[in-house]
Amino acid sequence: MRPNIPIQIAYEDDVSEAVLKRLVDLSDGRLLIANRIHGRGFGRLKRMANGLNQAAKGMPCILLTDLDQCECAPILISEWVTQPQNSNFLFRVAVREVESWILADRAGFAQFLKISEKHIPSKPDLEEDAKRCLVNCARKSRQRALREDLAPVSGSTAKQGPNYNARLIEFISNDWNVAVAAKNSESLNRAYQSIINFCPS
Repeated sequence: MRPNIPIQIAYEDDVSEAVLKRLVDLSDGRLLIANRIHGRGFGRLKRMANGLNQAAKGMPCILLTDLDQCECAPILISEWVTQPQNSNFLFRVAVREVESWILADRAGFAQFLKISEKHIPSKPDLEEDAKRCLVNCARKSRQRALREDLAPVSGSTAKQGPNYNARLIEFISNDWNVAVAAKNSESLNRAYQSIINFCPS
């Protein structure tokens, strides 16, 4: 199998970028990230999906987005890609948010937060709002700095703390056990298996 195949990755936000990079790293050098496309949310990614599908003929692409309130991943993909999907275009969907994939490493994330594992949901893909769940877990942390970084202050309209992205990227980059997490998240397992077995032409 040819090593160091240049690919581009497309994602919604900084946390999703860190997740995709970690998954690509597990290809043991077969795949090499040559270009990154930050969607700044799902709207731009959705508008670009057909173009990325076409461009994948020249440079393979992995796109990651959140399912959010869409019924299921196949429906979302069919709404975004309205032409035959190129085999070099890998489209993965986190159910329902990429935060559910982080929570899926229950022991690792509990240790990171310094809380009991019992506070981490056993089936994070079933959480309607994984980000809110993650923030609520962070509020239980025995480390004040983690609580203040990940959770918004009381009375704030913000959904996350001021250093939310940086803290989660720290965990994803250094401590996130993908193999363990994949056992607790079906959508992560599908993405994990498809990326490590991705053989673009």
